[in-house]
Amino acid sequence: MIVAFVGIDLAKNVFQLHGVTSDGQPVLKRRVRREGVLWEIAEMASCIIGVEACTGAFYWQRQFEALGHMRMHFSDLRRRRHVAGPNRPERLIADRDVG
Repeated sequence: MIVAFVGIDLAKNVFQLHGVTSDGQPVLKRRVRREGVLWEIAEMASCIIGVEACTGAFYWQRQFEALGHMRMHFSDLRRRRHVAGPNRPERLIADRDVG
């Protein structure tokens, strides 16, 4: 059960994490408070982390890269094109190959 990709819905206090294996099988779906995000990510093996592109994403990018992870930014417009509901980090991962 090695997580290859993690999608994170950034929020003010509570973040949603959704992780999948390299073949797309969901293995992680967790709600984490802001204080525990870095601890959760630090416990994982190095993987690609997808976050929505917003001003806070660059802070988290530096934190994740310091822990040895790669990151991908997804623009709000691109994400909204595929999702007709609230923010869903699992869609960030599902749409990572969509151009």
